Amino acid sequence: MRKKSYLVFSMAVLFVFYVFPLWASESTNCSEKSVTNVKESADTNIKPKKPINLIEPTVFETPVGKLEFGNNNRGGDVYFHKNGKVKQGWLAVPTEVDTPAGKLEIYVISFWANGSIRSVVLDRQDVETSVGKLKSYVVSFYESGTISSIVIDEQMVKTPIGELELRDNIEFHTNGNVRQVE
Repeated sequence: MRKKSYLVFSMAVLFVFYVFPLWASESTNCSEKSVTNVKESADTNIKPKKPINLIEPTVFETPVGKLEFGNNNRGGDVYFHKNGKVKQGWLAVPTEVDTPAGKLEIYVISFWANGSIRSVVLDRQDVETSVGKLKSYVVSFYESGTISSIVIDEQMVKTPIGELELRDNIEFHTNGNVRQVE
């Protein structure tokens, strides 16, 4: 069962990186001096053109408050929108964040350009959806804040055609109805 959980978590992380191709540009290696500049950019709104590879955890202001990014065990890159706001990154430690789906302890967070949460990666937590509570690894949101998709372990889920045993991905319409299951 532990191997299966690790596999699903790994798939969830790959899903986020595959579905949200934010990594087209090459990484930038940072020195001690550039980490100082990164901290300044969070305060002065400098607009980085490339992702910043943090060599130590660094706090950035985000639409959900101050978050500490940069866990070198999982990746230290932080990506930015053209407007200079944080687009996506690994958190230094799992952090509880208010999301449209409630308070969740997350590892990775990405934002839409308008500042709303685009997706979060978590460690198998209950997430309230229109079809009930589901144990999830990844939750994605529309810009409006409603859940667009959720990555789950194998579990029973209420659907318009009855209760089904599902695993992997469930997609929702903006009104919360199930759009597609995999």
